[in-house]
Amino acid sequence: MSEKRTLTTQGMTLPNALFIFLNIIGVGVTLYLTKHYFDIHFPSGRLGGPASACDISSFFNCDAATFSPIASIFGIPLSLFGLFINLNFIGSTIFPSDQTESTNKLLAYINALGCIALFVYSLVVLNTLCPFCSVYYLISFATAFLYYRYSDLSIGFDLKSAAISGVLFAIIAGFSYAQTSSSAKTQEKLAESIIKQFKNDLKDLGTPELKSPYFTAKATDSLETAPLWIIEFSDFQCPFCKRMHDVFKKVKNRYQGKINIAYYPFPLDNACNSEIKGSFHALACKASYLAVCSKDKFAEIHNEIFENQANLSNEFLNNLEKKHGLSGCFENEANKKFVVDSIEQAKSYRVKSTPTMIVNGKKIEGGLALIQFFKLFDSLLEEQ
Repeated sequence: MSEKRTLTTQGMTLPNALFIFLNIIGVGVTLYLTKHYFDIHFPSGRLGGPASACDISSFFNCDAATFSPIASIFGIPLSLFGLFINLNFIGSTIFPSDQTESTNKLLAYINALGCIALFVYSLVVLNTLCPFCSVYYLISFATAFLYYRYSDLSIGFDLKSAAISGVLFAIIAGFSYAQTSSSAKTQEKLAESIIKQFKNDLKDLGTPELKSPYFTAKATDSLETAPLWIIEFSDFQCPFCKRMHDVFKKVKNRYQGKINIAYYPFPLDNACNSEIKGSFHALACKASYLAVCSKDKFAEIHNEIFENQANLSNEFLNNLEKKHGLSGCFENEANKKFVVDSIEQAKSYRVKSTPTMIVNGKKIEGGLALIQFFKLFDSLLEEQ
């Protein structure tokens, strides 16, 4: 009777080496995704920073997944579950046993099914695909295939192996909880550093030459006469801009009557922005044309586009135009000119990415945590 084949207990075979290699890559991918999660949800406090390497286009980007409701479970980033699985598999090659392999074979199949569910969720619900997540999906499918192809052991559940895995997961979950708690506390402390940077290090760039009639918050007739005034350069297909849209809802409520926020479209779309090379946010120009089509309906249309960012399509924009009783928005030369002029205005502030804000004349690239906005704005109001 021939001996059963195994993937991890017969020494350094080619399948076992490939198995280890794939899971080492998986560790790297999940560590990157975990870092990205904390960078996005708990900004470092530096005013401005490079765009994520994971944001390739409106379809291929990590931000939509990072901001989604399933980005974390009980405060633990979903990527850390992947890290646990990859480390668990690598550990099984260091301390191999038939019992561990049977248990991990079951885990590999469950993980592959979970990846299929996440892949479908990304395509159907988010209408985006996270490039690094996709690499992890491929690694998971390949790992499950290696177990299927090279392990004759039946899937099973060994209590000892599960207990060891449970300890590993508890360590990772504990680290995540500690990191999340520490990061949340650090946000408030960083606010003082941000205030100092804003007041001492940032140059006053002045008011814009182009006056936008499109406001999402308006306390006074002229932009710069409000105690707090913000120029918002934004893109309707930018996931981070959607995040700032959600943050600004709370900002506008807190500072109602004291804040002006003027919207300046900066679509990362080569259909109207000559600075963009290649296809990126392919509907951003069209969405901007619709938003600026009516000054009276701007705020409502602006909100509807952002609230439906995941469903943005030509059909959606066409239907939204009809819903608001508008016509010719996408062909109107005045609309197109304002968007192009807004892009030119952005160049005078050396805007390279979205969102970028000019707050009381000083530029903030990217976003801040809500508590940091509150601390900064409270400090600015105290000086007046």
